[in-house]
Amino acid sequence: MITELLSRRLRRVREFEEGTCLTLFTKPDYEWGEEGPSEEAQKVLNEVYQAIEQHIPEEEKQQQYKEKITNMFQDCLASKKKYISVAHFLSNALEIYFHVPLELPYKIVIDKRFYLEPVLFALNRTTHYIVVVLSDKNTRFFEGVNETLIEYQPRNAPKAFKDVVSEFDLKQILNPPDIPMSEEDRKMMERSIAIQLEGVLIKFLKKLDDSLCRILEREPLRMVVVGTEQQIRHYKEITRMRDRIAAFVMGLYEYAPAEEVAEFVLPVLQDALRAEEQMVHYELESADMAGMLEKDPEKIWQLLQEEKVQRLFLNKEATLTAEVSDEQFSINGKGTFLATDWLALKASEQGCFFHWLPASVLEPYGTIAAAIPKTE
Repeated sequence: MITELLSRRLRRVREFEEGTCLTLFTKPDYEWGEEGPSEEAQKVLNEVYQAIEQHIPEEEKQQQYKEKITNMFQDCLASKKKYISVAHFLSNALEIYFHVPLELPYKIVIDKRFYLEPVLFALNRTTHYIVVVLSDKNTRFFEGVNETLIEYQPRNAPKAFKDVVSEFDLKQILNPPDIPMSEEDRKMMERSIAIQLEGVLIKFLKKLDDSLCRILEREPLRMVVVGTEQQIRHYKEITRMRDRIAAFVMGLYEYAPAEEVAEFVLPVLQDALRAEEQMVHYELESADMAGMLEKDPEKIWQLLQEEKVQRLFLNKEATLTAEVSDEQFSINGKGTFLATDWLALKASEQGCFFHWLPASVLEPYGTIAAAIPKTE
């Protein structure tokens, strides 16, 4: 999944902050043909070269960094991927770029640390969700990033009935012998076919739910399920992920373009998230009255380290930073990330749900972050 992959890559980048760290955010729509870079692409490279010359005194090292960033930039443009932004990271120990489905500002930064704040901020503050379009022949999976749906196929997830029963058995059900029979016998045969197909549907949905459970265990995302009345009714009965499902939507979208699916699904999802935000207020108040609300960010960090947080609530307008190691979390340190973003990243790593809330919601509790611990 894209958001899980981005989170993993961010952690990897943080591990290789060695020596001079160069960060470059660009768009992926520059050109690099057989004759070399386009005028726009060369302009970007010239600005990077100038920054390297200003921040790295040794000429030999300047040349190394120029060659490496040029090769990375060329390789990136050759891939022709059309995500919204590209993040490049270069240090003594790391050369990596990756496409980001989030809006990042054009930026060149050379420092002792990589400039990760915009990626982390965009990743945390963006609405991420999954859309599953149920179908007996072409079940589809999308990861949503704000208003954009990106289609993908999870590993081991079934896509059609033929993934849970053999094609021979399926044909036997769908193509009964064409022999003369009474009207009553024909109706009985049709009922038998319907019952057998319903059994296949339930088997298919159970296997699908197993796959979705594995996905959502790794990443705390909401899900929208699209399907027919029968598909949705049975999925509601068998799913173990009911608390992750934001909405069920009736519709046939097994071959519709992603833009059409997004246009149909997004208003439903937004209504569901607004309703959920109202429930968050009640959840916070109830936990606080019961003495179950942890309000100290440093203690919340420890609970996250121990995977003991059930839900995390964060002030999306807070500006306090934190200095962080695996053992410590200190507000108002010299860290480059907002304290809330560190907590959100750790929650994401643990598969813990976190909610970004207006400042006015958490202010009565006197904190930028609150957590409901897991009960034993």
